[in-house]
Amino acid sequence: SLSLIMAPPPAKRARSEAALSSSEATQYDRQIRLWGVAAQKRLRSSRLAVIGAGGISAELCKNLVLAGIGELTLIDSNMTTLADLPSNFFLSTADVGKARAEQTVPGLQLLNPNVVITADTCRYSEKPDTFWGSEHFDIVIATDVSLAAMADLNAKCRMGGAYFFGAAVDGFVGMSFADLGKHDYIHERKAIPKPGQEAETVQEEGAIEFVPLQTALDKSWEGVKVTKHQSKLFFRYLVDSAFQTQHGRKPEGEKDMAALREVRGAALGAVGADVGLVPDETLEAMCRDTCQLGPVCAIVGGILAAEVIKAISHKDVPYDNFLFYDGVVTTGQVMQIGK
Repeated sequence: SLSLIMAPPPAKRARSEAALSSSEATQYDRQIRLWGVAAQKRLRSSRLAVIGAGGISAELCKNLVLAGIGELTLIDSNMTTLADLPSNFFLSTADVGKARAEQTVPGLQLLNPNVVITADTCRYSEKPDTFWGSEHFDIVIATDVSLAAMADLNAKCRMGGAYFFGAAVDGFVGMSFADLGKHDYIHERKAIPKPGQEAETVQEEGAIEFVPLQTALDKSWEGVKVTKHQSKLFFRYLVDSAFQTQHGRKPEGEKDMAALREVRGAALGAVGADVGLVPDETLEAMCRDTCQLGPVCAIVGGILAAEVIKAISHKDVPYDNFLFYDGVVTTGQVMQIGK
């Protein structure tokens, strides 16, 4: 919609100028050597909301808490099940039947007592639009929801001035998306040295203007050839999102194959994409791979955490705007969609 496209990009927030304490300097010594004191201060003053407490969320939150973010609100209304235990390593059999977010927080807190971590067991969909703005959070990260749900959250974050990330893992595959509005950054590189001299490190300023997720989802693929350097997983997730919108859940076995074929035709037809981009073999995998595999969560969650740190610190070039990972062929691809 026009209001989404014209929405202002996330605003820069004032960062705390308070010096790091001696205990903080010791705790974060190695990473300060990597990205500097200014970046660490920005991390310390950041406020993040993470939706979902599944496997990819556990990996993401673990990395961000260890990095020294300021505040983390973990939003998840689900109860813990046995299916959560292989991927969310903060949970145990004793947590089954209890609120997943509340049972995840104690393990996270042990990693870094300096981070303020809160569990919110309300449904994220019942929050008012203003909840997702920069008055409450600098960054909102939605995990394991459909692309349609991510796009809705992304629009609310844009209107409220907060950065947005989305991520999901399904079996052997995973994805992430970023919308940082108009984002500026500093990138370091080695200058070409003069003969007999060592290469110097120079800093370069750059900026990227991201697009909302809805813009990427509405992109027309009519007559566009998808090359081998582009991931077809985008189209799998389009179909998955359409199925979730229509049925209120993810595919659950062979009984959903007929419905998936119907949804595939409608979802891909709506954007002019060839149904061959999501063959029956992929639909079968969508029905079969209903769990989150720990190694895939570790890879996608680890990369996503690094991108979040880039966004907070304004250091290094961020991925623009999708990352797709296929664990079957162990390949990750960054795709820019919607520009």
